Amino acid sequence: MDLVSIIIPCYNVDKYIKKCIDSVKKQKYKNIEVLLIDDESTDNTKDIIIKEIENDNRFIYIRKKNGGVSDARNYGLKRAKGKYICFIDSDDYVLEDYILELYKSIKGKKNTISVCYFDRVYDNKTTINYLENNIPFLIKHPAVWNKMYNFDELKSIDLKFYKNIWYEDLNFFLKLIINIDKIELVEKSLYKYIQNPSSIMHKSDNRIFQIFDCLEDVEKYAKKRNKFNDICDYIEFAYVYHVLVGTIFRASFFKDFSKKYVEDIIKKVVDKYPNCWKNKYIKSLPLSFKLYLKLLRRKCFRGIICFLLKRLNKHLNI
Repeated sequence: MDLVSIIIPCYNVDKYIKKCIDSVKKQKYKNIEVLLIDDESTDNTKDIIIKEIENDNRFIYIRKKNGGVSDARNYGLKRAKGKYICFIDSDDYVLEDYILELYKSIKGKKNTISVCYFDRVYDNKTTINYLENNIPFLIKHPAVWNKMYNFDELKSIDLKFYKNIWYEDLNFFLKLIINIDKIELVEKSLYKYIQNPSSIMHKSDNRIFQIFDCLEDVEKYAKKRNKFNDICDYIEFAYVYHVLVGTIFRASFFKDFSKKYVEDIIKKVVDKYPNCWKNKYIKSLPLSFKLYLKLLRRKCFRGIICFLLKRLNKHLNI
């Protein structure tokens, strides 16, 4: 059985890390190395990790200078030795078949990633995120966890995480799909994604606009490899879904959110992709999203959209 490297970036997760580690210990697939990259935590994360991994030499604790989650993941990639790679966020946990099922699905295949369903775990409920075996659908769910990658292939395309940006997973995934031919879908929910109320989804923070840096960097990456024409429809769809839907939604949490915010965001997208409203992958969106985009396209409805978002945003799950 091939060695699988599991990279877990950790920062101030003393409330969650024990459950995460316990779930990895219970994996049915045993030939693993687990790199716990402590990004200079200031709470009890270090002490808990050292206690939990005692006497299990598959687990490796590494403490580094604080640099953010992307830097921690890159740090792990430099030290990983496995044939295959996967990631787990330290405040999440996985089921015992997580590594085994992803490995069985990808083993021996070239230019392929494997992906599984995941659960969103709230305080009072759990909901399954069913995925589809196609790239446009996964662009909406680009998290690097719930996936397994061939490590040699990642190294051959020199794929690393974009540091100091909020949208590192989207950036990584869009660059990845330039270089893969196939997605293997494991139709089981094996990853538990803990819903944190302090996540960026509900923050009033100007870093939400780093989405533009993220996507522009993908464009540069694709053009450098003469692949832009192959991926431009996907990048355009990312602008539609993650900017016209996601960024406008996040902007609605600003106290001064107004129609001008919406107009400025739309202008940035339309200036770059004038035909984005007709992107062929919009048809994969739910009916409510398609209706929203139609209204957004018509200037006369943008004030109404601002009004509704401002009052309903806390009740929406986008």
